[in-house]
Amino acid sequence: MAVGSKRSSPGLERFRHFKNFDILLSHEYCHYILNKQGGDGGDSLARKLIREGIAVYFSRTAYPGRDEESYFFLKRERLQYLKENFKPIVEKIREGKLRGDDLFGPRSKTLPPRTGYFVGARLVEDFIKKTGITDINFLLRDENQIFMDF
Repeated sequence: MAVGSKRSSPGLERFRHFKNFDILLSHEYCHYILNKQGGDGGDSLARKLIREGIAVYFSRTAYPGRDEESYFFLKRERLQYLKENFKPIVEKIREGKLRGDDLFGPRSKTLPPRTGYFVGARLVEDFIKKTGITDINFLLRDENQIFMDF
């Protein structure tokens, strides 16, 4: 899927099985929609977190009822670690002690892979709880509202 020079594609080379392929495809399709509507969102870490969070929410909406770790492509124990350490991770982000490579890179020395997806999803969830807005069309169209809340 491509919008201008921005491309989005599922990383099939990492998959040993395709049980959650539908979740992966819906996640990437959400990025396609976001890029088509408003470009790639810029380079800020906060915006990348929000966009990943919206994509996770989109997948949860499209395919509800799966094991929670399925939406993050994490093992259950890694997801539990992120839940237990969410506040300290966000504090380190706000303090500038964690960068994109730490949150999204597969070789972070301190955090599980795909930590940024979890953090972004929690930020989107917190926005939804605070505002009561659950409409996926609003979230796709007005991601800046979530960005400003961060």
